[in-house]
Amino acid sequence: MPTHYVYDEPKKTELNQGDILRRSDALVALLDEYFPYYSKHRDYIYFMVLTQTCDLVRRNGSPCVAPYISIAAVRPIKDVVLLEAAKHQHAKLKTTRIVGNKARGKLAMFLESLMDNNKAGLFYLHTDLDLGISEPCCAFLQLSVSFRAVNYDKCLEAKIAQLKEPFQAKLGWLIGNMYSRVATTEWNIEKPAEKVGIVATKLLKQIIDNYDDEQIKVALSELQDDGRIETMTPEQIASHVTKTELVPKLKQFKDRAAETLSTLKVVEPIKDVVVRSLLQDDTLKQRLVSLLPSQEGFDPQAAAEEALRIVISKIRETLSDEPSAERGDYVRGLVTDLMADNVLKSLIR
Repeated sequence: MPTHYVYDEPKKTELNQGDILRRSDALVALLDEYFPYYSKHRDYIYFMVLTQTCDLVRRNGSPCVAPYISIAAVRPIKDVVLLEAAKHQHAKLKTTRIVGNKARGKLAMFLESLMDNNKAGLFYLHTDLDLGISEPCCAFLQLSVSFRAVNYDKCLEAKIAQLKEPFQAKLGWLIGNMYSRVATTEWNIEKPAEKVGIVATKLLKQIIDNYDDEQIKVALSELQDDGRIETMTPEQIASHVTKTELVPKLKQFKDRAAETLSTLKVVEPIKDVVVRSLLQDDTLKQRLVSLLPSQEGFDPQAAAEEALRIVISKIRETLSDEPSAERGDYVRGLVTDLMADNVLKSLIR
């Protein structure tokens, strides 16, 4: 008894468009004689009948009117997903499971559409253990071959599953590339307790490994910068991506701000302004003179100027942009204060 809503109870006395065929010994031998690539390709786990049902009917024991029977290769769903993923992957990561989060979102939408059979050239087949379909898979409608209808019984003996009539019609529309759309029950209507998006997400987790786009970008940049990427296999590059740790943007800002402020020349310009102001401040000089004793043999004016020179010399010595423990402590404190600003944190995120 079929468990998935797309399948009907298979009739073992007739072939229909959309029938699923197992790799029986007789069918494999037939393919091996005329299409050895199809017989030897182990990823062709099943085959789907493409010939129209009306041409396959055998009336009153007569042969069917179709001179040839066409079948398409059915491959695991991971083959479809990985082929689609390759459109969004970096050239060096093709053939691996690594995709970024943006690509993962696109793959999720692609898979949801595919599972409702709305993708040209493909027909999704869900797992149904009662029928013998052991994993999610997909018929590649363009990967088809034809052989003479005298081999009808070999196909019939290999039949394990049959589509319900609306889905046979949907398959016929996909094959014929018609401009009208055949209405079929969609997944979420038929299986509301198990939404197509949830099932698609589970399948994606089994097929791909998605990482932050920035992590992939950083990992590839590291390999390009040191020239290793050209000598590495896709699997080695993928391994490097998985091991790359992405530094949070807040920490990147903190480290970069501390580095920049530590080397920034901010004290020297201030020192020049302070020294210039002191040298030009006549009021300050007069106040220094007034504080000094006035006695014979002592020149208050000269003493005040000498005192001012000593102060300026000390300022020049103390105010410096050279690295020091005190400057480091101040910079760290300044960066910590910056990181506590909520507006700044929201901008960085």
